[in-house]
Amino acid sequence: MREDVPILPAGSYFGARRRDRRVGSTALTETVYHDGERLDRHGHATTTVFLPISGAIHESAEGRTACYSPGNVVVTPPDRVHQTRPCGPETRVLNLQFSEKWLDRIGSDIRLEGRTSVSLPSISRRLIAEFFSDDPFSDLAIEGLIAELFVSFGRSRSKMPRSRPRWLNQAEQIIKARSSDRLTLDELASSLNVDRAHLARSFRAHLGQSVGEYVRAERIRQAIDLLPDRRRTLADIAARCGFADQSHFTRVFRDLQGTTPAQYRRSL
Repeated sequence: MREDVPILPAGSYFGARRRDRRVGSTALTETVYHDGERLDRHGHATTTVFLPISGAIHESAEGRTACYSPGNVVVTPPDRVHQTRPCGPETRVLNLQFSEKWLDRIGSDIRLEGRTSVSLPSISRRLIAEFFSDDPFSDLAIEGLIAELFVSFGRSRSKMPRSRPRWLNQAEQIIKARSSDRLTLDELASSLNVDRAHLARSFRAHLGQSVGEYVRAERIRQAIDLLPDRRRTLADIAARCGFADQSHFTRVFRDLQGTTPAQYRRSL
């Protein structure tokens, strides 16, 4: 590797460990982080999948930044360097690691070579629920959901363009600059000179989110930057970040962060 960064051995994570569980060849670990923590750049010695349970994770990897919230599933290949920052009073993550024998068995068509994220809210929600369940059938349910997870990854990979379009970086820049505006998919596609359907497919394939999900996450990120300024009311922040009203702001914030803007502000 070109960088002198720590490679965490299997079973090792930054953050506080709250719960561990082993199901067959899979080790599942819940880790907890708090707002303001900035984790050092690092890699993992083995393929690692992480699913946000609450809050959100801002991640920088390979020169790009993404925000992951509940519903996203992210695969990190061995030794891939990344840096993460939790967003929210308490960010909880479910981490999955697998034996090399199991990964070899599922085959190269499913085992991803590059970093990939997809939005799989149904599988993610069910897998997290089973992780916390203690009934006699939960181990079997977890094994089935993990298989379903890798099948979904394999299918998304087969549909994914081989290289990331150059215009996608420009699309992210436009959204960040105009996240508070009522930017439509047609306007974004027109400004990039690409077909709107191609834009939508490429966005989800490479970023693991729809354009709308990305815009909402960006609005919440900007709101989080403004919440420490107590001179601003929640209604002011909602309007400044492009939400219809304070109620809309609160609903989206709770969905992505697992808490309300008022509760978040009180925790600062």
